[in-house]
Amino acid sequence: MANQYMAAYSLNPRVYVDNLDASIEFMATRPDTYLDELGQFFHPVMADSTSWKMSTVGSVIDLPKENEDEDDLPASVPATGYDKTFSLVNYRQKVQITDTFARADRFGKAQQMAGGLPNSCRRLKEYLRAAIFANAFTSGTGSDGAYMIANSHAPENPRGTARDNLTTGALDYSNWHAMRLLADQQKDELGNAMPGDIKTLLVPSALRQVAVELQTTKLQPYTAMNTAKVLTDFNVVVGHYLTSSTAWFGFTDRSGVDKGMFYVHLVDEDIKDVKPSDNADIVWAQRVKTICTFGFSQAIDYCYGSAGS
Repeated sequence: MANQYMAAYSLNPRVYVDNLDASIEFMATRPDTYLDELGQFFHPVMADSTSWKMSTVGSVIDLPKENEDEDDLPASVPATGYDKTFSLVNYRQKVQITDTFARADRFGKAQQMAGGLPNSCRRLKEYLRAAIFANAFTSGTGSDGAYMIANSHAPENPRGTARDNLTTGALDYSNWHAMRLLADQQKDELGNAMPGDIKTLLVPSALRQVAVELQTTKLQPYTAMNTAKVLTDFNVVVGHYLTSSTAWFGFTDRSGVDKGMFYVHLVDEDIKDVKPSDNADIVWAQRVKTICTFGFSQAIDYCYGSAGS
């Protein structure tokens, strides 16, 4: 049974029949596994064009000042915020079956090929989500001009101070505590307390054991002291598409647009018949299409991270 490996985004219908061998009476297939682990961290937004703008507008004003009724009222102007433009990208892929292949197909291979089409689209999106985390410390800037995870996010209000969502070190109890403390002591654009409660720990497969130990142990791990663990009540998510074996991320309980991380789509996942009219040998063909992008404006109140050791 011949192995036929296609180039990316190309299918040659003339080789399909080579995959069929009348002497084979049994064919075993591997499942097409798709893992949607990272989608929960992105807020979906339907765009109306291939360019979409997100504006972050501050709502924090000065505290009321001691002021009598006959005095002039002190005035405050909220921060104007920043803009972030997302450019959407068109992705397409096709599967087609020839007449010869359909007639000679004894093992349901045509049906398997058709079933893999939507999964290929969903898997692409998971890779695009994972790329955001892969570049969180080194490239790709948000509306404030900083990386998603950085120790100096410019304030939306010019009178404010820079903010920080970057921690360092490998995943362990001490560094996990430092990340939780950083989120709990977060400030808004004018320096007022704006605590975040980290509820989710995202790790690659290599850190699954450490993460689950931190989640489930009743005592502080890796110590000889009988000291109770106080960092509890959080979920562990393993991202199998993450490329770093050391980076780990914590997420607060922000929701909706407050996440600051977006899945922007003009076409979510569209599957249509695309059988060509000028080729009678192609008896069935479908294509999948999505127009989308993944990105962030400001995720400092939502996502914290460490590149690890």
